[in-house]
Amino acid sequence: MKERRKASRVEIEIDVTVDRIDKNHICKAKIKNISACGACFVTDYDLPLSTYINLIFYLPDSCKVMGITGEIVWNEYSTQDDFFFCGIEFIKIPRRFKKMIQQYIDNELFDIRKKEIPFF
Repeated sequence: MKERRKASRVEIEIDVTVDRIDKNHICKAKIKNISACGACFVTDYDLPLSTYINLIFYLPDSCKVMGITGEIVWNEYSTQDDFFFCGIEFIKIPRRFKKMIQQYIDNELFDIRKKEIPFF
């Protein structure tokens, strides 16, 4: 299967508030991985495909709250865990937030690669 992701992605575990734009419904969720173009999160709320939502969260070690609008592009219910995995594509993201996310990802990937290099 061909990889469809547009940007590098890293594993992460941060709390996020999800605000469903069309119904003004707010739920809590947890981001599991993130890129500068989108994210995967888990929630106990079923968010249908093409739903527009706002995500509100902080990156680790940051005091800047991020508010990003996106569209649900996939979701999958886990009967084993009793929650939904959702994929979101960011459609309205301020440039400074995109830059902050990309910097975070670059730092995380650098740290991962640094750990993989054997020391002689």
